[in-house]
Amino acid sequence: MQTTTAERPISDVVREMSAAHAAARVRSGAPWAKLDAMALRAQYAAGQYERTGANLNSVADREAKARIRKTIEDTTAEFIRWRDMPQERMAREVAVINARPVSPAPVQTPELQASALLDEFSQRGIRLDVGSKNRISVRPAHLLTDHDKARLTTLRELVAAAWLDRNQVWICE
Repeated sequence: MQTTTAERPISDVVREMSAAHAAARVRSGAPWAKLDAMALRAQYAAGQYERTGANLNSVADREAKARIRKTIEDTTAEFIRWRDMPQERMAREVAVINARPVSPAPVQTPELQASALLDEFSQRGIRLDVGSKNRISVRPAHLLTDHDKARLTTLRELVAAAWLDRNQVWICE
C-alpha cells in the first residue's frame, strides 16, 4: 500500500523564503539587486501557484504547481547559500556578478504580453468579453487608446484564450 506525505503549505514555503531573503540581504556586501530580483520572481511564482487550477486529477495542474514549488524552494536554497557564505567567497562572487555585462531584458512571449495586457486593462477599469470565434468586446470603449487597439488586434487570439482561462469559461462549438 502506498503512503502519501502531505506537502507543506505553499504559504510556509514562501514564509521560509522571505526569512532567508531577509537574512541574506542583511549581510554586508551581499548583492541586493540580485537577491531582490530573485525574491520578486519567486513571489510572482507564488502568486501564480494560487491561480493555478486546483484539479488534483489534472496532470498539467499538478506539474505546474510542482514547477512553481521547485522554483520557490530553489530560490530559498540560493538565499540560504548567500546567508551562510563566508565573507571572502561572497566578495569574489559579488565581483564576478558586477563584472558581467548587463543583459537586455528578456523578450516577453506573446502569451505573457496578452496576460500583461489583460492585467493593464483590469487596472484601468476596462472590461472584456469574449464571444464566438474569439471576438472581443471592450467596455467602455472610450478608454482604449489607438496603441491599445493595435495591441489588442495583434494579440486577439491569445488575449481571448487568456481571458477564457482566467474566467474559467468553457465554450462548446
